[in-house]
Amino acid sequence: MKTFKVSISDIKDKIGDEKEISAASDLGKTTFMGNEINIGKTNITGVARNVGKSIELAASVDSNLVLECGRCLESFQHPMKLKLKELFYFDNEESEYNVEDDSIDVERTIIESIALNLDIKTLCKIDCKGVCPNCGINLNKASCECQKRDIDIRFNKLQKLKTRLQKSDKKNQKNSKE
Repeated sequence: MKTFKVSISDIKDKIGDEKEISAASDLGKTTFMGNEINIGKTNITGVARNVGKSIELAASVDSNLVLECGRCLESFQHPMKLKLKELFYFDNEESEYNVEDDSIDVERTIIESIALNLDIKTLCKIDCKGVCPNCGINLNKASCECQKRDIDIRFNKLQKLKTRLQKSDKKNQKNSKE
């Protein structure tokens, strides 16, 4: 991953000063919750403001992620736009985000915000059919010849009852016609 630093040297000395920021960087690949995310080229635009003991960053992030579908396992592009608001402290060792060498490194903030805004199960499309559990074919691209549904063993008695009722209905319909 490349660093994604924004210089704040021109606003660090005066409270209330602000600076328009616009930057772009390729954030590359990262892993989140066991899934690899290719964040790729990311743009950030916004304002960095000196609020005393910290720099407040209020920005918009625009990225086009490459993700893996949780059903069919195919890679797909997922555009993401989000708002970001974070404080970067001048002298606070306990803070996660600090001003270092007259700049703020927004890379980790962006990656965390993107990760937190992703669905737990990412899908290439809402009606993705996934893969066949028997042969593994991508059901979005082709159909398979596998048996469509095995009855859950816990429902065998209900299946037998349904079959018996259907036979009974057919007999009743046949008798009512005569």
